[in-house]
Amino acid sequence: MLFDLADPALSPKLAVVQGGSALESAMKAALKSALAKTAAGATLSKVVIEHGSACKDEFLPSPCAKVTYDILSPTKAVVLRNAGGLALYQHGHWLVGKVTICALLELENSGAVPRGC
Repeated sequence: MLFDLADPALSPKLAVVQGGSALESAMKAALKSALAKTAAGATLSKVVIEHGSACKDEFLPSPCAKVTYDILSPTKAVVLRNAGGLALYQHGHWLVGKVTICALLELENSGAVPRGC
């Protein structure tokens, strides 16, 4: 749901992001962009679960994970290959790290850091 940017539903996307509510305006803007229409999902190719200092070094609570993923088009073609990101386990759920979403929003925003990041 998060990487299906052609689907304009905002609440489910914010719910799976660390501190998602702070990114509401940036996500709203991103969902309106032409680039959003090219992203229709993602696949994970690698997940490495980390604990303790490895998470602390990334400014995340433990446990956390380093992930490698591809963002897919509506036709399932890869639009962004082997992207790296971070996730954290909080309150019984895995969330996408804010730093990961902010990096993607920055790409979408022509290199400018979006509000909330």
